[in-house]
Amino acid sequence: MSDIRCTTPSCVSAIERYGEHYHKVDPIKTAPPDAMPDATHRCSMCGGYTNGKDWVHQCASCDKLLGPGELKGLFVPHLCADCEQAAADDCIRRGHVCTLCRKPYSRCCC
Repeated sequence: MSDIRCTTPSCVSAIERYGEHYHKVDPIKTAPPDAMPDATHRCSMCGGYTNGKDWVHQCASCDKLLGPGELKGLFVPHLCADCEQAAADDCIRRGHVCTLCRKPYSRCCC
């Protein structure tokens, strides 16, 4: 686990509430975002990327830069609200809806 800590308010709150084990910042395994080509780590809670000093939150679909805590997604947030809604609408249109919770697959954790 990395010694890097995310500064997004929701991440700070989660660490205070649930402890260090609940939050982690891992080395990235894919190409860094265009807005921070020197990024080395990504927060598992808010989806932010860091180079060890600065943080950037960028939509993986449309590349829009967002503020901390604004990325959406089920497990690791990675989309802006518009792209996340479009993904959910696409799931619904295709009939990819969970039979247990009735949510689109993109929002289901059953």
